[in-house]
Amino acid sequence: MSPISSRFQRLEPLSIGQRISIALAALRFFSPLNYEENCVKLGMEAGKKSTRPFSGMDFVRFLSVPGVLPESILTDPNRHYQRIDELLRSLDRSGFLSYQGCGQSPFLGSIYYTFREMTEKEKSGALFLGRALGPSFLHWAYKNGTYQITGATENGDRHAGTAIAIAPRWLMTCAHVVNDMQVDLDQNSNGKEFKIIKQIPHHSVDVAIIEVDRDLQVVQGLNFKDPSIGERVYTFGYPRIPLSREASLVMQGGEVSVEEIRSFKMESFFSFLPLHAPEIVAGQLFRKMAM
Repeated sequence: MSPISSRFQRLEPLSIGQRISIALAALRFFSPLNYEENCVKLGMEAGKKSTRPFSGMDFVRFLSVPGVLPESILTDPNRHYQRIDELLRSLDRSGFLSYQGCGQSPFLGSIYYTFREMTEKEKSGALFLGRALGPSFLHWAYKNGTYQITGATENGDRHAGTAIAIAPRWLMTCAHVVNDMQVDLDQNSNGKEFKIIKQIPHHSVDVAIIEVDRDLQVVQGLNFKDPSIGERVYTFGYPRIPLSREASLVMQGGEVSVEEIRSFKMESFFSFLPLHAPEIVAGQLFRKMAM
């Protein structure tokens, strides 16, 4: 038998779906509000007058309790110690968990609480986990709800912009996307065909909404805030890529360089500095914290 097949611990990276489910379970498990309920699930005696923080090893035992995770997500948590420990440390670094010291176990022995409260918008999805799960999670979360909008300028040049589904039949894009070109009424993007019903650009802010004729997949948990200097942001868009046969969703990282700029038309916008390949930057801007 090969060393790989005989190893008990599974070292392949956790999938996006596994990381989301485990992270959400961790926020429930390490909350003091759920202390007594979790003690029952673990077969432990709860303190009568106080709570105590649980360890990472306690959390793995919790994940093994039937019903905590769907069986299809993680069949045997005990074989994923290393990856679960990495995820808990990431949740700690990003402020979701509060490190309370080290318990008796040499592995997964760190003990935690979580005191984080979420807004109603955050509760509607998992985007708030962006700061812990990283860019690959953001790409996964946004890709199915981001669409290319095509059209033509007055000169007949073909152009395209990017929109994101904020409701089943409503897309949000930049006002210049609908103002600077004649938008095609028939669109085909992200595996979906749909028709443009209405275009509503804002009169002073570079934002517009588009009504379409069918339900599209929505990005759940979207929230908005003002930019801050040095903040890490990402663009999602469909820039032209030389020699490519079809439009591809491109994700590009950068940092906020100016919080507010006024144009000659008195439009307000902010500036960001891309980290690489500025010539292909285009599309919707999102924060690492997932807005």
